Amino acid sequence: MSVHPADRLRSIESLFIHRLAARAIRRRRELADIAVSHTGGLADHDRWLRILRVYSIRDICRLLTSRTAEADQLRQDSPFTRMSRLGLDFTGADFRRRVANASRRLAGRPLGA
Repeated sequence: MSVHPADRLRSIESLFIHRLAARAIRRRRELADIAVSHTGGLADHDRWLRILRVYSIRDICRLLTSRTAEADQLRQDSPFTRMSRLGLDFTGADFRRRVANASRRLAGRPLGA
């Protein structure tokens, strides 16, 4: 099945952002606990609650940075993109521009390269 280029680009951007979130969680493990309070209104609210309450930090980070379809779906609506006041601010124009440029470069490569 072919993936639309815009969808692939969004997926890569989300992966970049969640790799940064995983790095922050490894340094500040309490972010995973705090994320529980940011699950309200998420499409996968119950699923995220289960992940955040049951999974180890290592498994949460592995899921955030995985290239599986499940991880891609979860990254579409994640509590870690809602924690700007806690040091996970992914909204700045300069930051978004850098992520978009890096994603475009990576999206130009074949899958798995």
